[in-house]
Amino acid sequence: MKKIKNTKFNKALLLAGGMFFFAAALSAQSNEAENIELDDLTTVIKSGNLIAGEDALPAFSDVVEEPKGSGSIVPVLPDVTVQEKPGVADAASAKKEKSVFAEGKVGGGYPALFYGDFSVYRLSGQNPFFIGFNHNSAAGYSGHSLKDGYKDSTTGINITKTIQKNKALVNLNGNYKVLVNGLQNKVANFSDITQNDVKGGGDFTWQFNDIFSAGACLNADFYNRYSAITGDTEAADFLKNVSVFGISPGLFGNVDLGAFDIGFSGTYWLDSNTNGSIAYDPENRNNEISKLSNRGLFKVQASWQNQIFKAYANVGALLSDSMNNNYITAPFTLGGSAVFPVPFANRKASIGLEGGLSAERTRVAELEEKYKFTALNFIPQEVTNWYIQLDSSVPVGKGFTAAAKIAYKKTAFGNGLWQPYYDKDYNGFYMYKQDELSILYTELSLTWYYKILSLVAGVKSNWIDIPVLEYNQLISLGAGITSAGGKFTTSLTADFGLDDDSSAIVPIFNLDGSVKITQAVSIGAELTDIIKLFSGTTRTYAGEYITRSGTASVMVKFFF
Repeated sequence: MKKIKNTKFNKALLLAGGMFFFAAALSAQSNEAENIELDDLTTVIKSGNLIAGEDALPAFSDVVEEPKGSGSIVPVLPDVTVQEKPGVADAASAKKEKSVFAEGKVGGGYPALFYGDFSVYRLSGQNPFFIGFNHNSAAGYSGHSLKDGYKDSTTGINITKTIQKNKALVNLNGNYKVLVNGLQNKVANFSDITQNDVKGGGDFTWQFNDIFSAGACLNADFYNRYSAITGDTEAADFLKNVSVFGISPGLFGNVDLGAFDIGFSGTYWLDSNTNGSIAYDPENRNNEISKLSNRGLFKVQASWQNQIFKAYANVGALLSDSMNNNYITAPFTLGGSAVFPVPFANRKASIGLEGGLSAERTRVAELEEKYKFTALNFIPQEVTNWYIQLDSSVPVGKGFTAAAKIAYKKTAFGNGLWQPYYDKDYNGFYMYKQDELSILYTELSLTWYYKILSLVAGVKSNWIDIPVLEYNQLISLGAGITSAGGKFTTSLTADFGLDDDSSAIVPIFNLDGSVKITQAVSIGAELTDIIKLFSGTTRTYAGEYITRSGTASVMVKFFF
């Protein structure tokens, strides 16, 4: 690739570098380490978040796939703590204890990079709530111009509220997200695409007695994607504008018998193409209601647990007009887990095994947000898989932990995974296909910390079929240093992706550091994708498009 010189980068790099070394100079202390978080084993290891705390254990959840070449990781600043308050003398002073908190972070840098994250919340009491806002944007990748469509941004608002009174419990939630991606001069007379995703809902539970509770829920979502058109175009309607509305009412109940727990639920989903630009996949269903997708699930579940073991099972009846070959199936799960002490460590080991038949409703929004520069011209069908997975975590001594995961899943009843084929575009966009896959996934993670030093190494592998945007193997390494009380932290991470083809994949190196100025304020600096940052070269996302590569930024975090 041709190297691109950029004088603006030099200024931004000097700014970020100056801030980083300023942070380092403020605190050169060596003390006991604070706990540092390790990403859940079911997610792809992200640079800058690789260090495990003393009590870190893996979560037993489904594998989450992550796009290649992710190089825009925000530095993790030390948590800001609040000074302990003196003892409370009476009930009147207790009422004055602070219960509502606010925190946030804001930063920016090269190239035209800006991010912010702010929240106000109450975590305890009868009526907790959370209100959050976040924004992340960048423009001008690797010397390319903003006017040529080399930009992306994500903005989101998240609200949750819990109301509890006597035997009634109400949970409310709302989420709005908007994504903008420049089309990098790849689509004639289109400059960018905007994706709006709105979700909201709530549930009501009534506790009849100590044993039985029941309730109802209602959730809805709306997704709209539209293109900014700069001139005359004969592009298909679904490339210009798509709107899909979904609604899901449900009923549920639960019987709590102490160690035993029995529950039941019934839920209905409706997806509708509201603007008529797309239709239900005509190759698989061709009927008069081609713009609607209906899905109903009745499920019964049971679990038993004590202080060490947990066993659980559920079985359901799924009726859907969006499945190949049949309209009904019976998803089920059988699983168990154990958390137990071991003689060679002061922390507990864990193991979990789960298997069954999964069935997943696939939203247009989730696919088009996960896979950039794609467009669906139908409401996607159900995805069903036979699956089994094993998770384990074993601590050794005080500071060493080994964790492993192995998971296998295979398409069931012809309802395969929806993913784009990036090898051929349609007017600059990429279309989808439904692939029947056999996926064998393994993961190994080793973490170790001693006083101020933390180290981590991990490898994630796909052994049979490789999902789109996944590596065959991803090797991740990291090292971090944390001073007393988290006043100063710094970390260096590296990700090495390996594929079948012979082309070299440039590894991603990230460096960050932060310093706590006061109990309420921290400052930090970060360099991401350092090789690309210094060389000024691009990093391919998929197909003909590139993604962010090489950033230098500074940020401030506050808490009050």
